[in-house]
Amino acid sequence: MENRIRGRIVSMQQCCINFGILIAFWIQYGSSFLSGNASWRLALGLQMIPTASLHLTMYFMPESPRWLAQRDEHEKALHALARLHSDGNINDPFVHAELAEIEAKIQWERQNPPPSYIQMLVGRDRRRTWLGIGVVSLYCRRE
Repeated sequence: MENRIRGRIVSMQQCCINFGILIAFWIQYGSSFLSGNASWRLALGLQMIPTASLHLTMYFMPESPRWLAQRDEHEKALHALARLHSDGNINDPFVHAELAEIEAKIQWERQNPPPSYIQMLVGRDRRRTWLGIGVVSLYCRRE
């Protein structure tokens, strides 16, 4: 993702989340005037409409270039990046630079796997983990 649009994307995501919460409030408010089982059934049924549409449209979404590169399908990843950034031009230098960056990150992640929970609790980074747990527990205790 390009840095120049990252803020807009994150802001748009948060606006959509807030808009969804607002719609849920209004649906719940409107269904509170219904009596019997219809009130909760209507609220639940209306929430299923966007969920089902999202579920159905996900089958038509292209695979992520990073996901493809992680599974060593570099040619497909190149074509996916070209569709995203350069209208299908696989010779675009930006597309090749981004694919190289993705591949370098994947290589680094393979060489440096994340620690397990046991390693975090008793391993080399245990002090950092226990300090974080302590800070959170003190914060939660105050409220």
